[in-house]
Amino acid sequence: MLTSVADVDNLLLALQAPDNGTRGQAERMLDEYSLNAEIIIMLMTRTHAAPALTSRQLAASLLSWRMPRVWKQLGNTDRSAVQGALLTCMATCQEAAVLRILGEACNATWQQ
Repeated sequence: MLTSVADVDNLLLALQAPDNGTRGQAERMLDEYSLNAEIIIMLMTRTHAAPALTSRQLAASLLSWRMPRVWKQLGNTDRSAVQGALLTCMATCQEAAVLRILGEACNATWQQ
């Protein structure tokens, strides 16, 4: 289970691993947990706080692909939490490449 920031950082690193086995295992783990609002919020925090730029960009890309699917399944409380986290994320992120991808995530989500 992805329960901490360190778990999410390790997942982001594993998703970028050159080894197909490691990357495949990370993809399966992401699929298993990515429909959870808490994981989506953790990914948002990693877009501005992950140690490596590549991990921040990957977290933003994952959000742009997964948020629209997750959004449809969230209740009002979770939607409010995700909206708040996304606003915080947009306000604190300072890298143009990451902000552009976050904008795509917002656009895809709000079109739902």
